Amino acid sequence: MKTLETQTMETETLQSPEPSPADIMTQNGASPLLDLDSVPTVPVPVDPQTVLDPENLIYSVIYDYDVSPETSVRKYEPPARYAKRNGLRVWDLTESWTQGPDEPYGGGLPGFKHRKLVALLTYDQLVALAESVPLYASDVRTLGSLGAPGLGLGLAPAISFELEPDQYTRWGQWTGDAYGSAYVTPIPARFGADGDLEPTVPVPMTESTWETIRSGVIDRFGYDRTGF
Repeated sequence: MKTLETQTMETETLQSPEPSPADIMTQNGASPLLDLDSVPTVPVPVDPQTVLDPENLIYSVIYDYDVSPETSVRKYEPPARYAKRNGLRVWDLTESWTQGPDEPYGGGLPGFKHRKLVALLTYDQLVALAESVPLYASDVRTLGSLGAPGLGLGLAPAISFELEPDQYTRWGQWTGDAYGSAYVTPIPARFGADGDLEPTVPVPMTESTWETIRSGVIDRFGYDRTGF
């Protein structure tokens, strides 16, 4: 027999709303740096549109790609792959293997060489990555990225970047030498003197704020871009 307390708990659970991308930014162990209501103002321009401009954001990036057996993995490496910031490498390699011939790991193509790298990038560094691979921001909604650099172990909303040009035929047959993508989470922050992230202004990370950031990044890095 259910008690009144149990029934109340079940009712509250059923009525709980779905979390928004803004809620996800500060849940599940995500970095408290993104809880912008709880941090003091820092001496930077306070105009939200200026702060949320893509050029004034930091980008948490998870980039993975697979190349054909005949292709060097270096062809699709990020530019300045071994660059450092405050004595630490900007890019960290987290996955590296060659897909097996019979049972490729993770559904990859047999014989393809897989790499995954993560980084916190400035706008200029993201531009360099997008131009060299190249990568293009997609308007497709994502479920977010898990454990993105600088964002703790929780789930954070992310924008999907796709490797181009499209190397599939209309029947889905693979024709290129690589495939890959990047999950990119823009952060309204800057690098402090010690290399840590510092929120720029106490702009509440609302749904509207996230949509402003998201649309600005897609406009700048999308398929229709004409240059940076």
